[in-house]
Amino acid sequence: MLYLSAAHKSSGKTTLTLGLCRALANRGLKVQAFKKGPDYIDPIWHGLAARGASYNLDFHMMREAEITALYARHAAAADIALIEGNKGLYDGMDVEGSNSNAALAKLLGVPVVLVLDCVGMTRGIAPLMLGYQAFDPGVKIAGIILNKVGLVLFHEPAIEFGLFVKFRAGIRRGEADLQTKNIKFLREPDALLDGFLRLHRQTQNECAVNHHTGLMA
Repeated sequence: MLYLSAAHKSSGKTTLTLGLCRALANRGLKVQAFKKGPDYIDPIWHGLAARGASYNLDFHMMREAEITALYARHAAAADIALIEGNKGLYDGMDVEGSNSNAALAKLLGVPVVLVLDCVGMTRGIAPLMLGYQAFDPGVKIAGIILNKVGLVLFHEPAIEFGLFVKFRAGIRRGEADLQTKNIKFLREPDALLDGFLRLHRQTQNECAVNHHTGLMA
């Protein structure tokens, strides 16, 4: 089970979630996707990619007991559960973070994989990640995915420096682009599925899905 979050919105969470859902579903696994918040568009895409319904987990419309019950019921019937967050890991309407992605990950006991938009960053990734790891020790950050990198080689020393995570991958800039916020895709499912297949291939190559599936169990 994994919670895909980020440092801020528009970091590539949806793109990576769709790619992982399709890659894992193509291996014959039953993938159960979830979306934090009341978002109704992303769960449609999740369903197409994972070949099964996606469910919302929302602090504003559901009590904690309802969230945990819904998650437990549907995750129990799947081989792998993926939760896509919204905004940044520690962001939310409550300044104390009670409705943040971090709060939801802790409530459900799910490890987090952080998707980082690395445009213009190299060594700066290390202190950013160290801060995210130290900010709330109750949040288990199991790994990172570096999105929009120039050359993965340049980021290797940065992510090795002081970071203790099991899951590490890099997606090169421009190789997994999908305009997921374009509403027209809802009326053109074939075009969207073509995008899923492209993401599936990219996710396989860069994220080493075969090797790291154990993190999601």
